[in-house]
Amino acid sequence: MNQSKRHHYLPRFYLKGFTNKDGDFFIYDKKKDEIRKSKPDNSFFEKYRNTGTVKEEKSDLPEQVLAEFDNRSANVLEKIRNSNFRQNILTPEILYEIRFFIASTFWRIPQTDNLREKIIDDFSFQELGFGIFNKKSGERMEEAEQTLKDIDLFRKMYSSLLPLVSFMGKYKTQNFNDWRIIHRTNSIHITGDNPLILRDKYENFSSIQQNIIMPLSSQKILACTNKAPDSFDPVFNLKMDIMILHQSDRFVCSSSEEYLKLLIDKPYKMTIGRNWEERILNEIFSYFD
Repeated sequence: MNQSKRHHYLPRFYLKGFTNKDGDFFIYDKKKDEIRKSKPDNSFFEKYRNTGTVKEEKSDLPEQVLAEFDNRSANVLEKIRNSNFRQNILTPEILYEIRFFIASTFWRIPQTDNLREKIIDDFSFQELGFGIFNKKSGERMEEAEQTLKDIDLFRKMYSSLLPLVSFMGKYKTQNFNDWRIIHRTNSIHITGDNPLILRDKYENFSSIQQNIIMPLSSQKILACTNKAPDSFDPVFNLKMDIMILHQSDRFVCSSSEEYLKLLIDKPYKMTIGRNWEERILNEIFSYFD
């Protein structure tokens, strides 16, 4: 059976929100310091990233599971992108799905690979809220759990398992009123291989359910903050995009090559190596204080 090769750590349905009318966008490669035209199908992926091995057999089951999650998230994201500022689009059902998408994005991007591996090694199944139990006695089979953690295929499955932990037990948050969509009809936003702007460093699974900003498209922003600002000035857009440029590991993209060049040549390169990231981050969230 043929297995998939291109495994997108940013889903194609998400990336389509940053394309132009021709379905293209422009990608800046920070490592090569160059811009090229591309499409979602050809960007933000790694070959066999979600392929695992068990008993010397390869399987892309982790990619299949993520694809099922993406099918659900794609419909919700499309509804949000087609909404306007007069609609109360974040119903409890849509909010649940979009929060799950946030968690899924966090655990599948390359920047969290080391964190994910550390969690696999340091957290027991019981701490994460799932486990293997004896069918007759109901007792937890800790030895079997440890054996399973050592299997490559199962470790690859954690990209799809960890988002679920955010909605279990002590990590579940009920801050429904803190989530909002910001509509920016006269602006362009970029995204990158780390599109989640977190106010605080990751501490636990609740960290990705509060104080977070993420562009959902060139003109839609998702924010989870304690306060809704009265208004935004154009500088907010600029600071947000500079932050994404700084925190992305290698790739960022925009529907506008001109805007991307402007960001790179002026504000981004002027702030590299000057420890401005924390200052910019604080200024972004000051709009919500």
